[in-house]
Amino acid sequence: MAASRFPLSFLRRALNLQFLVRQQQEICLTNAVKKRFYSIKVVPKVSSSALDLLITNLTEKNIVEGAEINAVTSIDGLSKICSKLEGPISGEISVRVLARFAELANENAGIQRAAVYLKKGLLTEMDKSLKNEKLSMNSTLEAMCALVVLELTQESIFETLIDVLRQQFSTDLFSLPVSPLVHLAALVNKKKIRLPDDLFRQMREWLQLKASEITEPKDIISVIACWNKSNNWFNIFIEKAKSCISSMSSDELIGMMASLAKSSSRPPHVLRLICNTFEQNKKDLTVNQLILLAQSAAKLRFMDSRLRRIIAEETFANISYFTKWSQINMIVNSMARLQIGYLPAWNAVATWINNNQMLVLKFL
Repeated sequence: MAASRFPLSFLRRALNLQFLVRQQQEICLTNAVKKRFYSIKVVPKVSSSALDLLITNLTEKNIVEGAEINAVTSIDGLSKICSKLEGPISGEISVRVLARFAELANENAGIQRAAVYLKKGLLTEMDKSLKNEKLSMNSTLEAMCALVVLELTQESIFETLIDVLRQQFSTDLFSLPVSPLVHLAALVNKKKIRLPDDLFRQMREWLQLKASEITEPKDIISVIACWNKSNNWFNIFIEKAKSCISSMSSDELIGMMASLAKSSSRPPHVLRLICNTFEQNKKDLTVNQLILLAQSAAKLRFMDSRLRRIIAEETFANISYFTKWSQINMIVNSMARLQIGYLPAWNAVATWINNNQMLVLKFL
């Protein structure tokens, strides 16, 4: 009996031992995997810091610099950021810097100050980068627009960008969005900058081909206000613009009128289109919209009876929403210049003035 139990007991011990060995092997293997892939001791602390620094330099430098450039609110602040830029300035950062300088210079009447700073050496560094890096066509146009605004078109960097754009016209033409090129064409025209004949011809031909895609109100205004009105293409463009204008909202139409007034441009065909659209799609205007429309029409000396009637009727309908004397002054001045004689509107204005005289007395 004992003899028969020995083999069974031995077998059980052997199986238990085998199980323990296998379990130990699995534990060792698991620990090895953890040490290999998850152990925090694999990389020393110093190496980890160095690696983090390297990754930051390689992947985040442009992002950080770009964020700082976009966030700065003064020319002096942007100049300080630029003075801290280390090493060669990338093409992308060059474009951002130029664009931001142009924005800030426009906002703060600091074109000359920005130009003086850039001429001290930054333009030369940018020029080198732009010669050696491949820019997108959009970035090329953005940089050129910035240089036109900053009145730096006589610098070598502008010639570099002209060469880049000329090359892009032969290779990347169909990837170009319409608005940036329209913006450059308008700026060049406004500032009376003469581009090389071949490049200007390419721009003109491309815009003619893409006329049906010029649908943004600001782009339509740029073409209308700045392009040569005597050529046949302009008339074709106006025909194509009709469908765009007819689908504009009141706010967009008023914005278009304001842009025309700002540029002192009075294209009769476009003004008639705006009046037609207003008349067909009459919607209640806010006080601010009404004032801007009236001021724009007055500045343009646009005496269309339909538009004057709209302004008069909207003034009468909205008089209770006027809350400031300055608003009344602006609408009265515009109505007088437009020679509006709609009596209900003038009576409504007179009633508002009588009812709000106490507002003036409070400040006397």
